[in-house]
Amino acid sequence: MTNSTQTVIEQTPILQWLAGFLEDLAGRKGCTDITLESNGRFAVRVFGRWESTYLVDLQDKWSEIVASFKPAKAVGKFGYTTTVAMGSRRLRVNYALQVKGEAFSLRPLPAKVLAPEDLMIPPELVDYFTASKGGLILVGGRTGMGKSTTIASLIERRAHTVGGKYVAIENPIEYHYADCEHGFFFQREIGVHVESYSKGISEA
Repeated sequence: MTNSTQTVIEQTPILQWLAGFLEDLAGRKGCTDITLESNGRFAVRVFGRWESTYLVDLQDKWSEIVASFKPAKAVGKFGYTTTVAMGSRRLRVNYALQVKGEAFSLRPLPAKVLAPEDLMIPPELVDYFTASKGGLILVGGRTGMGKSTTIASLIERRAHTVGGKYVAIENPIEYHYADCEHGFFFQREIGVHVESYSKGISEA
């Protein structure tokens, strides 16, 4: 559907280990966030609780890991956001500089857009969203609470219910929407398909 900046990790020995390690973690129930730091610190949040440890291999092979995660698109001097394929899993990746060095914040992404019923979104909210004729709808919440997942579920349900053309301007593209007979999607990623959010909106 679109040329996204999703990175496929090259399978060197250290990255084979890392890919398997992250894929296993991302598949665990309740895992919403994974953090890797250049000093070797590794942390994971499961059901809202953070736990951390230090991994020697992570520190020793940090440069190789950074190079493997770096997307093909131009990246900022101080950080970037992309998606990474790890085996059967996809991860949203944020890279940033910090006072202690460098860090990756990883978030597991579902393999597909989930139905509102799977997310237990109230039926009246689904009906309101699909019947809306226009206006501004804001979805808010804490980090890792499912904002992107909720939006994706509602948008795809609306497309399959009432049809229409949908333009998604994203950084990065997290979900790949499924076109249907009367509804279709244009997905544009900042830095790949369009220069900025404002430019994307003006061209929508």
